[in-house]
Amino acid sequence: MVENSDGVFGFVGMMACHDVCPKELALLEVYACLRRKVLTTKIRNL
Repeated sequence: MVENSDGVFGFVGMMACHDVCPKELALLEVYACLRRKVLTTKIRNL
């Protein structure tokens, strides 16, 4: 579920997440990390 277009690859960052997030979370970095993990897992399983 995470690796489809409804998951991390469907997310489009507008580079303003940290400006509007009330908890000041680094969402762009989190999504980038998740994308790397998904791709790494897929490549290892080839």
